[in-house]
Amino acid sequence: MSKKFIFVLVGIVFFFGFKFASAEVIFNEIAWMGTSESSANEWIELYSDNNVDLSGWTIVTDDDDISIELSGSIDGFYLVERTDDTTVPNVVANLISTFGHGLSNNGEILILKNSSGNEVGRIDASAGWSAGNSSTKETMQWDGSSWITASPTPKAQNPESGNDTNNNNEEDENSDEDEDSSSDESITETKSTTTPTIKAKILTKTIAFVGLPLEIDNSILRYSNEIIRCGRYFWNFGDGDSIETTNPEKFFHTYFYPGEYVLSLDYYLSTSFPQIPDAKNKIIIKVMPLTVSISKVGDVKDFFIELTNNSNYEIDISKWTLNANGKTFVFPKNSVIMSKKQMTISGKITGFILDDEKNLKLISSTGDLVFDYSSSFSQNEIIAKIPTKISTKNSTVEDESKYFENGETSNEEQTLGNNLSASALLSDTKIKETNNYLFFGIFGILLVGVGIGVYLIRRKKISTNIEDGSDFKILDE
Repeated sequence: MSKKFIFVLVGIVFFFGFKFASAEVIFNEIAWMGTSESSANEWIELYSDNNVDLSGWTIVTDDDDISIELSGSIDGFYLVERTDDTTVPNVVANLISTFGHGLSNNGEILILKNSSGNEVGRIDASAGWSAGNSSTKETMQWDGSSWITASPTPKAQNPESGNDTNNNNEEDENSDEDEDSSSDESITETKSTTTPTIKAKILTKTIAFVGLPLEIDNSILRYSNEIIRCGRYFWNFGDGDSIETTNPEKFFHTYFYPGEYVLSLDYYLSTSFPQIPDAKNKIIIKVMPLTVSISKVGDVKDFFIELTNNSNYEIDISKWTLNANGKTFVFPKNSVIMSKKQMTISGKITGFILDDEKNLKLISSTGDLVFDYSSSFSQNEIIAKIPTKISTKNSTVEDESKYFENGETSNEEQTLGNNLSASALLSDTKIKETNNYLFFGIFGILLVGVGIGVYLIRRKKISTNIEDGSDFKILDE
């Protein structure tokens, strides 16, 4: 009897445990209206307090127009962006999907299913979305008890969000309606006497670049979104570095290698070093290689400098500098190069001129070398500009000016061109002299050989005549 009881108990625990694990993942925010850039920039955010494997999970609509197959795992926020990762600028998506024909502004029925195909979450907006605004582009957000309209918070906590894992399931909403009035009064009384929680928000871009300082700020809220500006903050940057401070002001941190790092914040209301934080939060920072280069320079009339951003994200180059021959140009604040785009700066702005290119360097705001143009200004490029026609009459190089744009060259280039041309001339002369010597040598050998051959033939003929006496006559005296 006891064994049966144990088996039944294990089965109950397994069943309810599975159901509980499934219900840990919820719909947290829906951008059904898109963004100010495009109404097609739709995105869906899930949330979970625990690490849950989403392999085999799906988000579908009841009309089967949208069927999103999830992957990876969720431990916090999970962002699904439509079409590409630029839907939500500067926030890395966990998954990219086409969203079928897109979320209808008139409403949808969104269903979240686990790997067994069981429904674990539902948003019934068949009669219209209960929150969100297509004009202001405010999103539909779960605040822990209901859906509200608020400014987008991708991969960040929603206003007044308790992230209750069961409250936005249709099944729980129906069960709440079936409760009697006494239960409702009891729940209301409990909520009114509950101490408001403190919330910690990390305010920073989720895309950073190697060697560039990342600005990090925070927002600690309590009660009715009241901001707290005191306490103790423990930051872990996920790269082995951390700081503990009582200063709530924003600061900068630099990552030195590409990759994904977990940036976390533990907040303590008291500065007396309590063991348990009053609020905590974490986000993932994606650090990208720094791929800005000096891609092109101008000529003597306008010595422009072209910078190219080869990454998939925009890069802020504020306070970066261009250095050459003792000259410095500083980029003003809010200087941004868009993804896969160029920024061209005129020499009338920088003060640089032709010939500065040989020592031109791009320096980051931290003083680190980003790109050295002089290393790309190779000798091959100079040689390519040297004319091939050489005057053999006076052994001088033909005027090179027409081979350079705008008819001008630097003295160094002309000198190098003359030296290289002279070297080419001398080499060519030596080759010709060697060929001449070789020709005459071979010709001389052949001539001597022919002479010797003729001599030997004649000598043999003479010897033959002597032996048979054909060359002698007896004369009568």
